Amino acid sequence: MSAYIKLISLICGAGIGLGGGIPLAIKALQVSSNNTGIKEGQAVVSSSASTSPSPSNSVGQSIRTGDREASEIQKQRAKSREQGNCVVLDDSDEITDVLWKFDKLSDDYTAIYCQNTNTETSVKISNWTGIFSDDLLLNSWSLRAGDRFDVTTETKTLGSGDYQTIFNGNRMETPITGEWGEPVTTDKGKSVMIVKILEPKGSQESIYLLFEGNSK
Repeated sequence: MSAYIKLISLICGAGIGLGGGIPLAIKALQVSSNNTGIKEGQAVVSSSASTSPSPSNSVGQSIRTGDREASEIQKQRAKSREQGNCVVLDDSDEITDVLWKFDKLSDDYTAIYCQNTNTETSVKISNWTGIFSDDLLLNSWSLRAGDRFDVTTETKTLGSGDYQTIFNGNRMETPITGEWGEPVTTDKGKSVMIVKILEPKGSQESIYLLFEGNSK
């Protein structure tokens, strides 16, 4: 016989002699049982609370991580604005007009103005404006007007009298080799040359070079 049954028996025996004791005893047992259940429930809740991560801690950590990433992006952008011999231009009317003449949209291109790009063996271009397809530039989506990066050009004269130029820079997917010749048009006093891309192979786009006057 279990201790619980024994206790019931004792209470019942006592109740016979005392009259009205049985209901009181049963009520006492109910209260004791309820108290035990409450304590067990409190223990379960306490255990769950101690093992569950705090939502506020997770949110705080995510915010701190986002702040650090934003800070790094700002540092990189500030650095890109301070260094480089080429600067990204905004979508001016001049750039838009040049592209319009060749049925191109400015949204697909990035214009840069470069100075002193010649290597020691170059025979031609040094200061120029170039309009490059975004496909030729590394992470072109992140470039903004005023950003700077480095570009070098190595140009040689071909037997036909045309020129071959290799464009290289830290914002180019790969070195670009192209051939170009006489101006194909002028725009606001600037000569416009079309550079036919030889490398990388398969490129369907061209580079548009702008020079002051008739200089190259």
